Amino acid sequence: MNSKRIITLARRVVRQIAHDRRTVALVILAPMLMLTLGAILFRLEPARIPLGVVNEDEGVSLPGAGALAAGQRIVDALTASDAFTVTLLQGSEIETRLRAGTVEGVVVLPRDFSAALLRAPDRRAEIDLRLEGSNPTRSRQITARVTEAAMQTLASLAAGSAPGQATSLPITVATTYLYTNESMDAFDFIAPMYIRITSACAVNTSVSSTAASSARSAAWRSPWPRCVASAWVTSSWLRRWPTSGS
Repeated sequence: MNSKRIITLARRVVRQIAHDRRTVALVILAPMLMLTLGAILFRLEPARIPLGVVNEDEGVSLPGAGALAAGQRIVDALTASDAFTVTLLQGSEIETRLRAGTVEGVVVLPRDFSAALLRAPDRRAEIDLRLEGSNPTRSRQITARVTEAAMQTLASLAAGSAPGQATSLPITVATTYLYTNESMDAFDFIAPMYIRITSACAVNTSVSSTAASSARSAAWRSPWPRCVASAWVTSSWLRRWPTSGS
């Protein structure tokens, strides 16, 4: 094949592509759209997690050293963190706020938190963390961030322990879940949505095949709009449904 035939063939292919708007859109607009979405996703700043705090710690008085309010120090560290938007709550608001979704976790510091910290031989503090629990990835993130903030706050107390005492982990986070439990993983979170999509598409396909001749159902003749709509509604509802272990 000589060069003249190659050029002629190339011109014909270019003319065909230029007259096919769908191909032009696929070749030019689709990569631009994907690059734009990728740039938005990679440059997106992570949203702050709404976290509630119930601080009932009364603190303790130390001879010659003033007062020690370990609970307030932890609250200050969580407030200063760029991962949380901290809201001070009362103990009676915990379950209501978690069910409403206004907070995704609640840190509870009891009245004797500082006193118990000083009484413990290894200076180990236990923090009560209540989690909404429907999103396992977010639950693990909250637990890790709360543990990190508390450990940094109480590091000086752990370093001041007497020789021979354990100082590796001055914090124990006891988590309880409003929905599900700690064994839930990401697959448990997304599986109900995929099951609902599959069943909805199967049912809607059979219904659409029998109603395709109806003029009133012309706008919904394809099953896919209904599949997407029903899947979105169902997945939103399933996130709030308590499972075993709640």
